[in-house]
Amino acid sequence: MNDQFFPQWRSYLSSTGLVNEMFLLDSLLEDLVSSGFTPVFFSECIPAILEHLEFKKKLVVDGLLLPDGFELFPYQSYGLRKAIKMADSTSMEAPLFFFNFGTGTGKSIISAAGAQELFNQGKIDLCVAFTLSKLKINLMRTFNQHTSLNAVNVEGQKKQRQKKYKGKFDVLVTNYERCHFDFEELSELVSGKRVLWIMDECQKVIHSDQKATNARKAMDKLIKKTDSICWPMSATVVNDSPLNFRDTFSLNGRPRKNILGTKKDFEDEFLESKFEKSFITRKGFRFSTTTYSWDNDKLETIPERVSDYTMSVRKRDKPVASMFKDIDVIVTPIQMSPEDRFIYRKVEAEAERIKSASGSISVCLKNLRYICNTPEVLQFSNDDLSIELCREYPKSITSKYSSKMEVFLDQVEAIGRSKEKVIAFTKFTKLTLFTLHKYLKKRGIKHVIHYGAGQSQLESQKAQDEFKNNDDVVLFLTSDAGAHGLNFQEARYVIHYDVPYSYDLLVQRNDRINRADSYLDGQTSYLYITEDSIEERIWKENKRRKRLAEKTQGVKEYLKVDNDVDLEDAFLAGIPFEELISHYGASL
Repeated sequence: MNDQFFPQWRSYLSSTGLVNEMFLLDSLLEDLVSSGFTPVFFSECIPAILEHLEFKKKLVVDGLLLPDGFELFPYQSYGLRKAIKMADSTSMEAPLFFFNFGTGTGKSIISAAGAQELFNQGKIDLCVAFTLSKLKINLMRTFNQHTSLNAVNVEGQKKQRQKKYKGKFDVLVTNYERCHFDFEELSELVSGKRVLWIMDECQKVIHSDQKATNARKAMDKLIKKTDSICWPMSATVVNDSPLNFRDTFSLNGRPRKNILGTKKDFEDEFLESKFEKSFITRKGFRFSTTTYSWDNDKLETIPERVSDYTMSVRKRDKPVASMFKDIDVIVTPIQMSPEDRFIYRKVEAEAERIKSASGSISVCLKNLRYICNTPEVLQFSNDDLSIELCREYPKSITSKYSSKMEVFLDQVEAIGRSKEKVIAFTKFTKLTLFTLHKYLKKRGIKHVIHYGAGQSQLESQKAQDEFKNNDDVVLFLTSDAGAHGLNFQEARYVIHYDVPYSYDLLVQRNDRINRADSYLDGQTSYLYITEDSIEERIWKENKRRKRLAEKTQGVKEYLKVDNDVDLEDAFLAGIPFEELISHYGASL
């Protein structure tokens, strides 16, 4: 067998020759035969083959209510059979199965079908389904519309919630933060029960170096109190660190029994090197960052070690691809106007001065990002540098010369004229979204806005429903609060007004329209990247993180990119990316 065999079959096989996912086996065999190979199985393979044949049987769930002509997709049925078998396992004190499914592959319906089947089999008395705050209503609707189970979402003041927790229901849909704020009530609710814990968008509570949040600590305590089955779900857990992937297998509340070992064990095995660097902020505070260098060859052995406890599915996997439309990502280079470049260079000069004094340039980096969007938003930032810029160069703090703003407004207007719909994302609410909202209104472009903190769940749901049901509404303008869980198969286009610093988030944004039930062809995502700017460096980091996720999870992360750019602003070339996102990372 020549050296090109494994690279040629990388979508199916790891570098060690193991099948990435057993549910891909049938497709692999078909492609091998069509390429002139004759597959031969050794006797040692028989148990795995028999298990594969059992998992691939169609799962029919009594009480699951799907529209006429619809049934669970084969990969959904396969994953549920595998997870339900793990629920009977004695290899874990609290059985855990990680649905590492790509966005849009139907994790909500998997949650509903799985809970219904476990109730049917008498394995659970209660299901607690965690998700993000903005997604609770939609997830509750999925349970109530597609199963015979009674699902509730407990809201209101503390006394109202206490009363609702005492009601009768099969499924509680809630957000992770409730574990901390309603710990006593939830403890009473789950006491003595067999509980299925569904953790949708579980990346919300996993951690690598950071301390566990109060929500995570409380959730771990609750899980330990019960006879638990744990189903974390997400496509986006690696982000910038394989340690995040490891922590996913501690979500059964028993981190010391993690199948990938302790954090120290994991680092000793998979890390090539790490080093810390200290910085001083403009206000004199000291902080440090840690830079990790991972052994990619060793990372590729992780998937085989967790194969019994997880299943990875991506839309371009051969058994899945026919169920989805392709989405093209078109990189749109933005040439900054001379007027905006003037203020951008002022910030670069300040960063150079701070670097020479061994200080942190994080505030400068934030401001560079803001200027790429439009200098006007600097007036809403409260850091000292923004205030100085607004005072010294007031005529530059405007959207009048913003090339990106002009391209955006023209493109949305053109999409509206063609009677299509578009989702537009920005990372910054106060410092971009509200400004875009102002100029969209001036243009008379019908749109709704959606964001996180400060917008109620009812307002969020109203924006979603109006966009879906009102043909005159062209644009759903959202912060990254809209990047998870929302389903907009009515839209053909996505615009990334700014580059997310996470590849996972880029995929999450795109997949708001690229769903299992999408019916529109020609789906297109436009990624705005300002030339000769910090955005070029962030885009380069996205591609590095994509490769890291592939190695850790044993999947091929597909991103079909047209007109790509591989440039990098010379000013940022020597700065470790960890410094770009440290301390003020959430703002970058």
